[in-house]
Amino acid sequence: MKIIFENMFVKYKLNINTNILLITIKKLYPSDTEWEETIQYIKYYYNYAEKENLIFSIIFDLRNMGLLSFKQINEWGDLFISYKEKTKLYIKCSTMITDNYIIKNVLNIFFNLYTTVKPMQIVSNINDAYNFINSI
Repeated sequence: MKIIFENMFVKYKLNINTNILLITIKKLYPSDTEWEETIQYIKYYYNYAEKENLIFSIIFDLRNMGLLSFKQINEWGDLFISYKEKTKLYIKCSTMITDNYIIKNVLNIFFNLYTTVKPMQIVSNINDAYNFINSI
């Protein structure tokens, strides 16, 4: 079974059999509405995990994403800070896929400011993402 949400910017697909949430960015930049939906979708999955007592991993496929605005980066960071306790309970690990040098550097800066509470790795392809999840 899969639980899917999608807009023009992002597709969320939770595979209940593997307990992996695949978040695929579909275009460079979100509209304001698409960004608001992106935030609401991740909240939905956290609430679903809490309701179902589900521990899951997250793969963020960022290969099609451009640089988000400073405001959007802050909103994303604030979201995960506010969900820190839920992350400890329901997230096994997360991985981010990107082959863009600039995005990798922005992510490294972001994770110097936001310390993850679960294992996280930046990789360059989907196979490495699954291998990381399976190694935890």
